[in-house]
Amino acid sequence: MYNTINDHHQWVLYKKNGTLIIGLTEDALKSTGEVYGIVPAHHDERRLNEAFTHQTGIHINACDRLCTIRSENGDWNIISPITGTICGFNWPLVLAYPSPINQNPYAAWIIKLKPISS
Repeated sequence: MYNTINDHHQWVLYKKNGTLIIGLTEDALKSTGEVYGIVPAHHDERRLNEAFTHQTGIHINACDRLCTIRSENGDWNIISPITGTICGFNWPLVLAYPSPINQNPYAAWIIKLKPISS
């Protein structure tokens, strides 16, 4: 099912095409409480809607913040496990309130990454 769960309480699914799909674990939800928002790290708050359409293709390094989970118990950062590029962001999840991640965190992926080939 999920290839790994890391120290940041994120699940990571490795696809055959090399893409990584990242989400938040159930243990993380127990710590954060109800999630009410997800904010991408690479956006301009003055132009939020425009930024939502331009997230793919952004280069990220391992340990960079990908997004921030806003919850009743504070903020929680999703950290990149690899160096690569963002190739997908789950906008329906990001824009929904309350977040579907609260019902089933393993069905609610947040971001897709493509590793940089070595």
